[in-house]
This record gives sequence, C-alpha cells and structure tokens, in this order.
Amino acid sequence: MSKGPYELVRQMVAIFDELSIPYALGGSVASSMLGEPRSTVDVDFAVVLGEADWFRRGDGVSDRQWRDVVGILTVHRDTLDDAYLESCAHEVGLTDLLAHARADSGASPT
Repeated sequence: MSKGPYELVRQMVAIFDELSIPYALGGSVASSMLGEPRSTVDVDFAVVLGEADWFRRGDGVSDRQWRDVVGILTVHRDTLDDAYLESCAHEVGLTDLLAHARADSGASPT
C-alpha cells in the first residue's frame, strides 16, 4: 500500500535531520500545512542549497557535493523555482555559491 505524502514528509524530514542536511519543504504539502489545503501526489523538497552548504563547510574541496549542485541546476534549470532558490540562498548565506554554481551549470541568474 502506498504511503501518503504526509508520511513521506515525516520520513524524509527524519532522514534530513539525522544527516544534518538543510532542506525546505514546498509545493502543495507546504501549502496544505501552512495555508490552504490542496490535493497532491508528490512532495517538493529543496536540498540543492544543502549540498552547497555541505561544500562550503568542507572548505570547498568536495567535488562530489559541487557536482551534485551543478548537476541539479543543469538538468532541472527549466523547472526550478529561481525566485524561491534565490530567497533561500540569501536566507542561509549561500548567494555567492548559488551564483557560482549557476555559472558552472550554464544557467543564467534571475
């Protein structure tokens, strides 16, 4: 039997917390929890900035984390919510790394 989105959120949050990965919950689930309830079949998490933060905490030497960030920006450049990503990057002090990652991915800043 399929688990509902709220159970999936609970499990994902537990994993992110256990691994100290910063994340943001978005989309219909966030709207339903904080505003107007909406129906959904998926869960939207933003973890790109978590990879960038991990890269920074490792003194910028982790190629794996950097490739993850650049890869996500490259593959999903047309579907990412750039305004939300910018806002979150500003909030956690990663604006410079986001700009650098966008440049490496060939994505232009908003």
